[in-house]
Amino acid sequence: MTPPRNFDEPEAFYSDDPEDKRVSASRKKKTGLYALVILSAAGFFLQGTLAGNIGINAGKTSEFGQGITQTVACSGSTALRITPNSSFVNGSGSSGVHTFKSVTVSEIPDSCFGVDFLFNGYNATDNTPLSLFNTDSKTAVIYDNAGTFEVGTGGTGTSITSSSKSFTIIFDTPVAISNSVAKLTIQSVIHAPKIYSVGDTGAGGGKVIYVSATPFSCGATLSAMCTSLEVAPSNWNATPDLPTAWCSSGTSSNQTVLTGTHPTSSVIGMGLKNTIAIAAGCTGGAANVALAYRGGGFSDWHLPDNDEYVQMYLRYSILGISGADYYNLSDETSAGAGVVGYLGGSGNASLAGKSVVYRVRPIRAF
Repeated sequence: MTPPRNFDEPEAFYSDDPEDKRVSASRKKKTGLYALVILSAAGFFLQGTLAGNIGINAGKTSEFGQGITQTVACSGSTALRITPNSSFVNGSGSSGVHTFKSVTVSEIPDSCFGVDFLFNGYNATDNTPLSLFNTDSKTAVIYDNAGTFEVGTGGTGTSITSSSKSFTIIFDTPVAISNSVAKLTIQSVIHAPKIYSVGDTGAGGGKVIYVSATPFSCGATLSAMCTSLEVAPSNWNATPDLPTAWCSSGTSSNQTVLTGTHPTSSVIGMGLKNTIAIAAGCTGGAANVALAYRGGGFSDWHLPDNDEYVQMYLRYSILGISGADYYNLSDETSAGAGVVGYLGGSGNASLAGKSVVYRVRPIRAF
């Protein structure tokens, strides 16, 4: 790709030890039990292998998967619908079995925002939870992140399908046989944030490149608090890193659109606010492309600002980028110049004309 051209403004740069300009804020930590609810402990029975039926309450039966409703603490007067799902595992002769594969919970109200749902299964007589997935994992955890449902802490070995007011938690390797599960419990508790490390896969499917011991301001208005950054995976777009102009149309191709100039608008956590400001003046461009990405179901993907880009450069080897190239950043220096970063080589960030095409790799703070 064409390298950035020279501008009269001083060249932007990065430091391996960037000045700590993060906005500090205090946050009251919530502790203890949020709500404990038991899902009809005497009313959920899975019977037989081939019949695949469940018995509900007074010996009545219904086809497996119809589910039951139950009002839980975080839902107030709203009844949730719980639908169990099984899958058949074939075997030689008559050794095939139905396994307890997944649970769908729907009609979840907004009052459950911010809780973890905990699922356990039991047989008819024992108080010890059954192993549900992996070899001996007994608890499935689902986080209600403001209506987007995510696998919670300790959920390795499960996956989740999230939709509006509903989720399905899937046991990747189910181990509980359907006719051994007599009861299910569901609890809602204060969310336990997953502790990420650099190199982990983030909730959005990208690689975690930065973890801060101190929360920093983030989000569209900098009113949220985050501790980590993740970068979209290498296959985030069908066209690898989708070469796009910083802005090729709209007013921001020829005027200043950010509230500050580089590096004052460049602080870890500022990238989303910058990207939204750029997109507001552009009908097409790198900012719009980054904001449109929905990895993991999240809508907060954005172009990295310079300080976020520094962390990308320092973790270059885990991003799945083949070859060095220039990437659009969410900083600008003048009406005609945006900022791009060179992933690979020196890693310097440079000025670039807003209509010149460079690559895009979205990032998100969480």
